[in-house]
Amino acid sequence: MSKFIIIGGFGFIGSHLAKRLIEDGEDVTIIDDASFLPHQTTTDNYREKNYEFQYRVQSIQGKAEIIQTKLDEKIDLGWLEPDYVIYAAGPSIPRKVNFNPHSGLEEMVGQVIYCVDVLAQASKIKNFVYLSSSMVYGNFEEVPVKETHPTNPIELYGTYKLAAENVIQSYHYKYNLPYTNLRLSGVYGPGDGNGRVIATLLDRAVKGKNLIVRDSIVDFTYIEDAVDGILQATYACKNDTFNLTRGEGRKISSAAEFIQENLAFGIEIISEPEEEWRPIRGTLDISKAKNAFQYYPKYRLEMGLKIYHDHIQRRKESI
Repeated sequence: MSKFIIIGGFGFIGSHLAKRLIEDGEDVTIIDDASFLPHQTTTDNYREKNYEFQYRVQSIQGKAEIIQTKLDEKIDLGWLEPDYVIYAAGPSIPRKVNFNPHSGLEEMVGQVIYCVDVLAQASKIKNFVYLSSSMVYGNFEEVPVKETHPTNPIELYGTYKLAAENVIQSYHYKYNLPYTNLRLSGVYGPGDGNGRVIATLLDRAVKGKNLIVRDSIVDFTYIEDAVDGILQATYACKNDTFNLTRGEGRKISSAAEFIQENLAFGIEIISEPEEEWRPIRGTLDISKAKNAFQYYPKYRLEMGLKIYHDHIQRRKESI
């Protein structure tokens, strides 16, 4: 049995990781302040977010040690003596970071510095795994994008993710901290209450609302594939960076069209121009992950959309 710390373990990806590790018989500790929860109200927004939160934690509570607090000097990560630490915390929506850059800097870079500083000097962990983003590349100059593609983020979310990657690598060079940086893209699935694009499309579809589409290309990754890849990399790889996506860029409009034709009849698709600050993205090359730790994602977008749609439909019926 290995001891895992998941920072951000109440969040979308973190909770799925915790659930899988518990099922695998691992010792799991979650550090999360649950700051993303809205103030309790009777609004549909609160009920929906609370439903997703309860969905995330129902398989965790009572089975993992939970430390509900901010990651700061009050928490001695070295004393916890983990074998593995997975950093899944921080804002998940780039727009929020761009609107609140000071808070984003602290959450996305400052807390990473604190974390690796403590672990590098007071702990002999086997791997520190950081969940980064394809936003670090900025505008894709070629497709598919390999890990060697230039990293030129054009907005703050990608800038902070890249800064955190560089911090982690610096601590590796200085203290021999073992690390793995994983660049994810468009993760979606049950438990996501953060307003990502697929969650928003399906939520509107279930409510019979028209779908608002900005027609960019995203390498969407179903949550179960993301969890598989993260854990495979955690055990198998050290001191490297990997793309971890489906490996298939899809237009957002293609997701909307599948929903319209197969899951929510009678709704319309309304196109809007892409926001100027968003980089031009597309397919990421995942051959490095395939070769290093046998990462072969299973869920095509259509499969994931159907599963996720059924989940949101159950949510609507229950609240």
